[in-house]
Amino acid sequence: MKTLVPEIPVRLIPPGTLVFDSTGKPLGEVEYVQTADLQNADETRLYNDALGNRQYVWSFSEDILEKVFQGDDLFDADLTERLERFGYINIVMPGGGGYFVTGDQIDHEEGGALFLKQQEGHLLRYR
Repeated sequence: MKTLVPEIPVRLIPPGTLVFDSTGKPLGEVEYVQTADLQNADETRLYNDALGNRQYVWSFSEDILEKVFQGDDLFDADLTERLERFGYINIVMPGGGGYFVTGDQIDHEEGGALFLKQQEGHLLRYR
């Protein structure tokens, strides 16, 4: 099953953007963005931007593997495909910890903030 291309590519999201879950609960703000895997991404949609928080070298092992899965690399293949295809954002919470959100989990932008398609409990969270 193919996932539709998100309306807001992660490469366009600036650091500091506030993020809310699908119920409107504030989650935190964007610390950085991991762009999609350049080998698997649609080349017609990629370009170099000047926002300064883009990680063009693809490696989610240090982020998600260590923080969310404590080094266990036996997670769902669908998650890997989504991470590589859509990229992800790292959201930090005010009290520490945070979330990783794939680009296809972003619902819309409103008033400079991002709103997600899922509730907090369905996101990749770390402490």
